[in-house]
Formats: sequence, structure tokens, C-alpha cells
Amino acid sequence: PHPDVPQTRVDAAIAKGLDYLRANVDKIISDGAAKPSGDVSELALLTLLKGGAPDTDPAVQKLLEAVLKKPLEKTYTVSVMAMALEELERDKYQLKIYQCAQFLVDNQLGNGRWTYGQSFQSVTDIASLPPPPKSVKSGGAAKPPPPGAPGVKVKPTVKRKIPVTKKNDPPFKGYEGDNSNSQYASLGLRACHDAGIVIPKDLLVKARTSWAELQHAAGGNQPPANGVASGPGPIHPRGWCYQKGIPCGQGGPAYGSMTAGAISAVCIYDFLIGENWKKDKVVLDGIAWMGKNFTPSENPGPSEIGKTPTAYLYYYLYAVERVGLLFDTTHFDTHDWYKVGALFILDQQTSD
Repeated sequence: PHPDVPQTRVDAAIAKGLDYLRANVDKIISDGAAKPSGDVSELALLTLLKGGAPDTDPAVQKLLEAVLKKPLEKTYTVSVMAMALEELERDKYQLKIYQCAQFLVDNQLGNGRWTYGQSFQSVTDIASLPPPPKSVKSGGAAKPPPPGAPGVKVKPTVKRKIPVTKKNDPPFKGYEGDNSNSQYASLGLRACHDAGIVIPKDLLVKARTSWAELQHAAGGNQPPANGVASGPGPIHPRGWCYQKGIPCGQGGPAYGSMTAGAISAVCIYDFLIGENWKKDKVVLDGIAWMGKNFTPSENPGPSEIGKTPTAYLYYYLYAVERVGLLFDTTHFDTHDWYKVGALFILDQQTSD
């Protein structure tokens, strides 16, 4: 809880949002099946779980059934599915999460990035996986995990590690990939890691390197006055845009949603590789960009980006929340991102 954000108001807003999802679950599932990216059901399932809905909630069960029936075909969908299943019950759904990992590993492009994705037969091949560990008999029943803080779900310990290896190369010759799909791939891979799936280190290194290569040049010679000032070398505000190339390439304008997503991805890869993201200049320069440009009410950057539909604003704000959590900071420069972001979002909620 934040002292300047009424927690009762936050809780009420979340409860109201969950009620909306419950009331519209059938439409969500049908819309998810109809849309090209198809990730609506996965997003709704993850939202219900993160919002505190119990596993037994009828809406959770209905969405789960729909999600588990879907083929693994798109980077967004598979990444959010992995996140939802890891949140729900990562030991029970470990093999499905492994399939998500196989999809993401197979779909990494040669330059380390991702595009929308391609389904491969290897994703469904789980015959050679190690069996689950045998239960160890003891003097009594297994003890449940210790309780966490109030309202915090304690996830079961992962008993089995399953390595995944790249078995296919995506047939996207000449594709550069994009930072949006690549951001979600990093979130999905982190969920797979947390579920006991061992991701190849060379894939992680290649992915992290690709983000460093796409970060824009420094916009000035001086670091921001109150920005992150530690780490190797001087810190300069540097961000990201959607993908390499004209009109939004390395020399083009950076903007908020892609910069926030990129910082999160690099933090994830540093963590998985075993590097300190708190001392990574790529991350620190990105945080400095957020300190210089952060606002909750629009996606900062070029005017045509800030004026995009409201849906893209929330896409940006979700990426902001990921940065705050994964980098582990309460502020970007002088901006208390949770306080101003939460109050802004609360004020946008409509009557339904």
C-alpha cells in the first residue's frame, strides 16, 4: 500500500474490474478466438488470477478450459499463457508451460528477437521429457508451504527441472522482429524459468544483446540532474522504439511503451544470465529516459505515439509497472510512478 493512494479505493476498483470480466467471460472467449493475435482469453485469465480470484472461480475455470484447448501459434498468446499457468499452478501445468517455452525458443530469430510466431511440431513433442519426481514417503502427509503475507499467494516449490533446446528456425527470412513481441517473449520466458524450465543461455545472451543493439543513441551529453547516476560510465537518457529501420529505427524517436518494455526485458535477461541489472548501463540509461519522460496520462514520445488509442496507453502503463517491479524502484528520477499511475488509472474507471 502507498500512503497517498487509498487502498480501499484500489481494492474496490480491482473488484469491480474482476466483476466485469466475470460477467463477460463468454464474449471474451469468443472474441479471443476471433482476433488474429488471439490473446484476449489469456489476458483475462491472468488478470483474474493477479486480481485475487481463486482457482475455483467459475470464470477462471471457464477461461482456463478455453486457453488449454488453443494451439500454440502466436508469440503474444503463448507468452501470456505461460504467465497465467505459472501463476495458477505451475507444478500441475509444468508440461504445458514447457510447450510454451519450446514455442518461444523455436521462434527466436537469428538476430535474437521475435515476431508474431509460427507453430512447430516440436512444441507438442513431450514424449522424451523426464518423468515427474517420485513422491518421498515420510512419517506423514507432505507439509503445505508456509503462508505468505495476507493476500499473497505462495507458489509451490518446483520439483522438476526440464531443459528446452532449440529444434527449429522460424521461416521469417529477412525479418527484423519487433520490440513488442520481443518484450512479451521475455515475460513468457521468465514465467517458464519460474516454472522449472531451463532456457538455453545462448538464447538469453542473444536476446539481451539484441536489446542493447537497438537502444537509441544518447540525446545529450549530460545525465539528468536527479536520474540514476551509478554504474559504469556516465548515464544518458536512451530509449527504444518499435523496431529497427525507417521510420522508427535506431535514429528515430524513442517512446514510452517500447522503452519500458525494453528495460524490463533486459532486467529479465540479466537476472536469468546471472548479471546485475542494477549495474547494467543499458538498463540505467533506460531508467534515465523514463525519469526524463515519464507521464501516466499518455505514451511519451512523438506526438503521433502519444495520441494513439486508449488501449495503447494501458499497454504502456503495464510496461511501466513491469519496470518498477523488475528494476525494483519506487521512482523514475523524481516521479513516484506508482502513486501518479495508480491515481490516474483509478480516475479512468467507468461506471461498468
